[in-house]
Amino acid sequence: MQDEKTIVIDINLTRGLVVLLALALLVAALLGYLAWGQRDAAASGSQAPLDHAQAKPLAASSGLRGYYLTQSTYQGNETLTACASGYHFASLWEILDPSNLKYDTDLGMVRDDSGQGPPSYVEGWVRTGYYSSTSSTPGYGN
Repeated sequence: MQDEKTIVIDINLTRGLVVLLALALLVAALLGYLAWGQRDAAASGSQAPLDHAQAKPLAASSGLRGYYLTQSTYQGNETLTACASGYHFASLWEILDPSNLKYDTDLGMVRDDSGQGPPSYVEGWVRTGYYSSTSSTPGYGN
């Protein structure tokens, strides 16, 4: 008769290792969702605060939402009437990342070297989502 050999593998999982494995699985699931999940374009803008933005799709061929910086200046109490039809006063979070947006050069302010994008170094109003504040700190003052 042949001798049978038994191999025993003893895995000793500590609580920390189990937590680490669970976190790794959650991160993998989140990355999979972000990579393959369907998401709408988020509104965004340049590093300098911009005045007014989107809601209005530009040319149907581009499929991108549009935003622009008003050519005229407005007081804070005039902001709700300053935007062109189909546009609204932007939230900071709508224009934080302009990669999924198209700047509307027909309506918006442009400079000699603007190209198809917004002008740089222009101050303006943007909704911050913060409490009413007279702070001059970017992201808080409104």
